[in-house]
Amino acid sequence: MSKARLSEKLSRLPFDHLILRLFSAWCLSAVFFFFLNGGSVSLQKAAETGLPTFAVVFVLNFIAACLLHVILRKRERADALVLGVSFSLYAGLTVLNAESWYYSFGMAALAAVFVYYCRVKGWLRLKRPVSSLKKWAVAAIMFCVFVLLVGGTAIARLKSFTAPNYDFGIFCQMFYNMRRSLRPFTTCERDMLLSHFAVHVSPIFYVILPLYALFPSPVTLELVQPLILGSAVLPVLLLARRYGFSNARSLALCFIALFHPAVVCGTNYDLHENCFLYPLLLWVFYFFETERPAALAVFTLLTLFVKEDAAVYVVFFALYALIARRRPVTAAAMACGALAYFFAALYFLTKYGNGVMTGRYENYLPLGGSLIEVVKNVLVAPGYVFTQLFVDNGGGYASKIWFALQLLAPLAFAPLAAKKVSNLLLVLPMVLMNLMPVYPYQYDIGFQYHFGVTAFLVYLAVINLNDLPKPTVKTFLSAGAAVTALLFFGSAVSRGLYYQSKYRGNRADYAVMNQALEEIPDDASVICSTYLLPHLCQRDEIYEDWYHETDESEDADYVILDLRYDCEKYKEQYKALGYTDVRVIANGDKELLYIMQKPETVKE
Repeated sequence: MSKARLSEKLSRLPFDHLILRLFSAWCLSAVFFFFLNGGSVSLQKAAETGLPTFAVVFVLNFIAACLLHVILRKRERADALVLGVSFSLYAGLTVLNAESWYYSFGMAALAAVFVYYCRVKGWLRLKRPVSSLKKWAVAAIMFCVFVLLVGGTAIARLKSFTAPNYDFGIFCQMFYNMRRSLRPFTTCERDMLLSHFAVHVSPIFYVILPLYALFPSPVTLELVQPLILGSAVLPVLLLARRYGFSNARSLALCFIALFHPAVVCGTNYDLHENCFLYPLLLWVFYFFETERPAALAVFTLLTLFVKEDAAVYVVFFALYALIARRRPVTAAAMACGALAYFFAALYFLTKYGNGVMTGRYENYLPLGGSLIEVVKNVLVAPGYVFTQLFVDNGGGYASKIWFALQLLAPLAFAPLAAKKVSNLLLVLPMVLMNLMPVYPYQYDIGFQYHFGVTAFLVYLAVINLNDLPKPTVKTFLSAGAAVTALLFFGSAVSRGLYYQSKYRGNRADYAVMNQALEEIPDDASVICSTYLLPHLCQRDEIYEDWYHETDESEDADYVILDLRYDCEKYKEQYKALGYTDVRVIANGDKELLYIMQKPETVKE
């Protein structure tokens, strides 16, 4: 080839394509050295790499990127595709290794910028539209992946003796009693025989009782939660169709809604009734949109059955229906029904239960009082509310801002891109439930107090995106999907790998522990460590040692302590009450369990 011809070809080569190949070579080189350094992002190991070595690897990868461009024969998209795969590979590997939300967000921001660049260049266009059949097939695959990953992580957590009494052991014993007598009784929730409904009014649990009756095991309860959350796929797709989203954009929204870190990380502490809020509220929104009053009434009632404070979500949605959508009859019916149920539940908890948990809003009760007092103080001093919105229980500001970022970034901040100010009424549940309290778990993405709020944000994102031009919608959804994917890797995948590795690495220990616990008589009363309780919950009387009040009249048959943690305090405490050593359960030299029994003479 002549020099003039080569110069002409080089002049026709777009500069941005060259930049893309250079970045691809950099990412591929980084992947190579990541594995060469033993799968670590440590700077110490990276410093041992010589510059000539890096240069050689970089040049070879640049040549590989150029060859891939030729092989793919897609001049417009090939380089972007190679960079996307290279960056995704490196980002995914390092996010798993770093196990840091901050690092995950940094990589997610870079991914969002790259997606925006590709959208501007027109490289996100699909050559063929996605058919309806493919849409439902891909959505079903997403559902299965979600259930398998989240459910598999939960089961590995249970089998590795890492699921605690609060809250999982409580529900294990509750369902054991519900299966036998339909009564939601526990002894391990408040250290006495008590109905769980005396703490939270949650009749929604009876919906999953038939499944538990068929498969009476804690494993069933671990699988129920991802099945419930995953079912949100259906209302999300129906809402997207209602608002005219294409099949491809519906799938992008479905991916974000299903693998959103708030949904995945909300399962960190096993089963909780709040998981019902996510699909039920989305169904409420869908039936509201399609104007089906009977179905709307049924799903509104089911939402109220989740918990006494679920009425708050219904009231806020009724406010939106009245102001933003001008449907006063529907709004009045929903609000009146929700408020009637709410006050009936509060009356029940006050008269027959343990009272209402007002402690989560103690920053609004300087003189103490009830929820009515909270409402009064908020109305009298609204300025004080704004001082509390981003202040955590330690007086800092970062925690709540970080929490809000974790909720909104995977949705590409679409919930805030409202053309109608009245749409922002749907943000108020997040303000009330997560930002106003100083109770730390309310603004922690790892707990379950944001399932209902996330449903509102997903719905609000759909509404707001509908008001934007289609190319902008594609940008929002593409960027949101990229952010969601990386945050998913950094949270759910890394967590799943951790528990799977923990279980496989200590399987022999867990087998010994299970065998010893199976020998405890089913009719015996037990006091045990928190991580043992879910494995011993199929009995009438069981208590957690940390919360259990002991005295000389103690009559539990067994005390079983988890020697993986410090138990000296409880050993001495129960020895002083007359318990005798039965045996120490060990696997080789590793002591695992310490079993004590009350002598028969003391029982009598």
